[in-house]
Parts: sequence; C-alpha cells; structure tokens
Amino acid sequence: MSTLTEEDLDVGGHAQRLRESGTPWTAIGIELGCTSDTARRLANAYVTLANERARKDQISLF
Repeated sequence: MSTLTEEDLDVGGHAQRLRESGTPWTAIGIELGCTSDTARRLANAYVTLANERARKDQISLF
C-alpha cells in the first residue's frame, strides 16, 4: 500500500480493535469485504501511524 487515506486508517483501526478482541484475520477480512492479508496490512498501518503520533506527541521527562 502506498498512500493511505483517512478512511483506510479508520478501517485499519476497526480491524485492529477486532483483532485485539480475538477475532481471526479471516473473519475480519470478511467483515471488511477484503482479504485477511489486506485487513492485516491496514491494521498494521494504523498501529504504525498511532505509534508515530504518540512518539511525536510524547513529552520528554528528562
């Protein structure tokens, strides 16, 4: 995936929440209307972006 839209990230966030609740990737893909691999990639992109934003916004303690 080259460039992700905000909609892609919203879907990725939903996929990640489903995965964290124990839903298998196959079922997530079916719910989202894509392959399990695509669902996994969107979730990973969401997590990566969320981590990058958290690091950027984190206040240094020392």
